[in-house]
Amino acid sequence: MARWTWAAAYLVLLAALVGGCMLLGARLYAALGPRTAVERLAGRYSYSALSWELRYVPQKLAVKLGALLRRQSDQDRQRDLERFLQAAARLRQLARQPDQADPRERQALANELSATENSVELLLEGRITALLEEAGLTARPPLFGRLGLVFPPVAVELGSTPKVLAISPRQRIHLDSAFLISPRLTAAQRDALESAVDATGVSSLVIDVGGLGAYPSMVPVSDSYTFLVETAIHEWVHHYLALYPLGRNYFRSTETRTLNESVADLVAEELTKEYFRRYPVDSAVPGPSEPPAALVRELRALHFEVESLLAAGRVADAEGLMESKRQELAAQGYYIRRLNQAYFAFFGLYADNPASTSVVGPKLELLRLQAGSLRRFLETVRAITSEAELDALVAQLSAASPTRP
Repeated sequence: MARWTWAAAYLVLLAALVGGCMLLGARLYAALGPRTAVERLAGRYSYSALSWELRYVPQKLAVKLGALLRRQSDQDRQRDLERFLQAAARLRQLARQPDQADPRERQALANELSATENSVELLLEGRITALLEEAGLTARPPLFGRLGLVFPPVAVELGSTPKVLAISPRQRIHLDSAFLISPRLTAAQRDALESAVDATGVSSLVIDVGGLGAYPSMVPVSDSYTFLVETAIHEWVHHYLALYPLGRNYFRSTETRTLNESVADLVAEELTKEYFRRYPVDSAVPGPSEPPAALVRELRALHFEVESLLAAGRVADAEGLMESKRQELAAQGYYIRRLNQAYFAFFGLYADNPASTSVVGPKLELLRLQAGSLRRFLETVRAITSEAELDALVAQLSAASPTRP
């Protein structure tokens, strides 16, 4: 009985959440339309998150209900995970040699991914939910106050994710706007779009993103188990923060976006380590690869130098320096397709990215230590919307606990 009570609560909460997201998306879609030259250019390849929600939300609800009826074992889902990862790895190999790939093998592998996708999603959702429950990240909603449910419910959809067209002024590094672009955009179309947008007088970059915080969260197919887990947790943190000031103000400024992304990164890194302690695998699962220290130093030094040149009005010199450095890094084995103002504007949102010059990351790490528990950390940080408020929190907790680092 408890199982079905929990299921009813889960489905009611999930339906309410996605319904609210879809309503908000519909209002935004109706209110916003292409107005500038850049928006018109991006509109040719636009990706509708609302259409995606309308397609996948009912499907996710159906899968959740079907799982309750089918009652697949954790061992069966683990085997499906192994099949999924093997098929994804083989597809990645074939992508490197398209001329030699057998279309029949590609189709068979795609069928394998399709056959195991729902099972893998349920495995990830269930295990991540268990971690969140253990961390005390639960809510007690009306009518179901005794259950202590993780909310928002963890919901993952494995598949292709849209690209992002990032826009920055040429005169300074600042993310003015970002547009969702079709994942089917070809390399030729990508290059033509960037050239057309640049011709309007801005700096642009089309980027392949590692995940998207729609609901359910979009997580790209990968043969890296670690990547799937960490990305799913990262996007859940965005869902969680969206209920509080920090998440609701995501688009207010670059500062709030950096705070959001950095909190999600920190929590995802911590819980991913706990995930593999709780659910070990037979073979070693590599953690997320750290960028080489030399690359971090080069890009951060370049970021500062470019900002200095732009502040002096030397736009052409800054762009020439970035292209020269891009070629130099490529000769060292670090290939960056396009290094410009939009590159630094977009990747600068992530405090742990080599392109970022933000000091938010270390401050959040200190706050995490001071908070003691993950629950207290999130309950503390979710109410802020600026780095100044973060500084005040760190100072407040330092004064309250002088023995903490």
